[in-house]
Amino acid sequence: MKLTPIWLLLVLLVVCPQTEPGQVSGSGRVSLKLGTVTVWLGMPKDEALRRLSDAGYLTAPSGNAVVMVAWRDMQSDHGSMLRFEKGRLNYADVSWLENGRSEGEAVLEALGALSQKKGSGTCDVDYAPLSSPDMAGSRVIISCGLRSVLISKVRVQSDIQVGNENGIQVLERIGYLPPAD
Repeated sequence: MKLTPIWLLLVLLVVCPQTEPGQVSGSGRVSLKLGTVTVWLGMPKDEALRRLSDAGYLTAPSGNAVVMVAWRDMQSDHGSMLRFEKGRLNYADVSWLENGRSEGEAVLEALGALSQKKGSGTCDVDYAPLSSPDMAGSRVIISCGLRSVLISKVRVQSDIQVGNENGIQVLERIGYLPPAD
């Protein structure tokens, strides 16, 4: 299925206005499921790392506050990024472009996950083009309080791959990721 801009806009108009800023789970936490492990904003770093390790996930620090997480299930490899500030989780993401999903299916499932954590508030939809000597592309960010979905297509002029083989990413996110310095 080819995802046209008009079709994507219609999906966004149906899904996003019904979400609530800072949507929390029944336990009062803004949480995200990384495979079999659930993390939440404000979670202590040592507890997050212990739970991930207990589940057999690989963790690799990447800078002072960032931890990259990798795990494998029966279908594919997975990866997430966690960011901690003052020893507490303040950002996590999980990719929906895995397990053989098409790009269109990944967008639908990520937006569906966002809509299931909805309330009666509104969401913001932002278009954020990228342009630099070594990177170009487009990003759409659907933000509903502390939850968001990032849909991007990026071309990088290096050996680093962003997203799938087409440079596409579909991430469900909680918290705030400050811009790179």
